[in-house]
Amino acid sequence: MTGWACNCFDQNTLIKREVGLVKIKDIDASSHKVWNPIQNNWMQIEEKTSTIDKGVMVTLQTENGQVKVTNNHPFVLNNGQVVQAIELKANDIIYGGDKVIGTELSVEDKNIVVYNLRVMDSSENTLDHVIEAGGVICGDLTLQTKVEYIVPTPSAELA
Repeated sequence: MTGWACNCFDQNTLIKREVGLVKIKDIDASSHKVWNPIQNNWMQIEEKTSTIDKGVMVTLQTENGQVKVTNNHPFVLNNGQVVQAIELKANDIIYGGDKVIGTELSVEDKNIVVYNLRVMDSSENTLDHVIEAGGVICGDLTLQTKVEYIVPTPSAELA
């Protein structure tokens, strides 16, 4: 997978696996399961993607954790709405009750490798396609490809 459509995690993002927390870059998609905290179930990984990115990253701090993602990475709000990371603001509630404390935008001045995961589930249910990353409930690659994104242009103050 290439380009912005990957909506990825920073390579050092910790993903909850059945053996504990593991950096996403070190996950072997062929044999690992990841935690879906909404369905309270371990999900087999179907695919792991990576791409080179140079653009806006969002560091999201919640009451339960922190995760760094590309600006268009999807999150499910408590009301079921799916939003991009760049749209999140303080006091938003991510599905499951995790409250957003704040977000920080950064522009990567060099190419970085970012990663994503797709869980093995053919369900159309949004909540079957979430994983725990950095202690935060995030969408998987299937959820991300179902949402139409408008990629925001970095503002002048970030340049």
